[in-house]
Amino acid sequence: MIVSLLPVFLLLGTGVLIRRFSILGREAVDGLKTIIIKIALPSALFLAFAQADMRIEKTWIFLMVFLFCGILYLTGGILHKTLPRLFPEEYTNAYFTGFEFGMIGIGLFTAIWGMEKLPTIAMIAFGHEIFIWFVYVPILSSRKTGKIEITRILKDFFKTPTTISIALGFLVNVLHIYPEISGVIAGRAFLKSLEMISALIAPLILFIIGYSISFRRIPLAKSLALLTSRWIAVLVIGIALVHLMEGLPGVDDFFQLAFYAFILLPPPFILPLFIKEDHHEEISFFSELLIYYTILSFAGYVILMSL
Repeated sequence: MIVSLLPVFLLLGTGVLIRRFSILGREAVDGLKTIIIKIALPSALFLAFAQADMRIEKTWIFLMVFLFCGILYLTGGILHKTLPRLFPEEYTNAYFTGFEFGMIGIGLFTAIWGMEKLPTIAMIAFGHEIFIWFVYVPILSSRKTGKIEITRILKDFFKTPTTISIALGFLVNVLHIYPEISGVIAGRAFLKSLEMISALIAPLILFIIGYSISFRRIPLAKSLALLTSRWIAVLVIGIALVHLMEGLPGVDDFFQLAFYAFILLPPPFILPLFIKEDHHEEISFFSELLIYYTILSFAGYVILMSL
């Protein structure tokens, strides 16, 4: 466990030191984020979906994860309505669901378990990504603007590098042409290039997380209520889901480990972007809360690896 986790914390610490001694400015770090989002993540996701076990009987994985995200959204809404003093934030339901798979999950997962294990968690994340794009984003967008802009959402969905790479990887997989691609020199060179680019994800993401960690004071009672309640909801519903999945195709010990690793991730970092612009306090509060939840997620990974 120590051998796997120590590099993670060293890279996080390096990110903290980079900010502390102004080795890189915010503009340079934003440039690294662009490299991750537009180049490294798409490369890794293409490889993951091109090699994943996509048998038709595994469709249940997408459906179960999609349903899981929906239940979490409803749970947050119920808590907001029934316990408004404890959960006064209008966007409690949006905070309760979704997981930051792209900017946290892939880097953390591959840093600990290796890039070769990425297809397992990518299969779990697929149902989540469908939920985010076609339920989460439309609902939050309509709450912010007063209308659901389906055309714009679809346009954004189909031009996003990660979405394109997932679709291409999926196509390569279902057409069974990965062996043909890897069987020629040009194809092997292409795949090797993607592997080399993908290797950048873990260190760069951990650098950026460390660089971005900056604690500001937020209301203690509200913070604890939201941090602990989401953790409890995610784990209780998640554990129940794992028990329901036992015996289904593809559910082995590592799949269960990957599922727990997935649900320990923090809420989507896009949440503050969809909060109404006049809700200044809520935007600031959730922006800070996501940082605290990220630290909690790292603690969760330590516990997960010690079990």
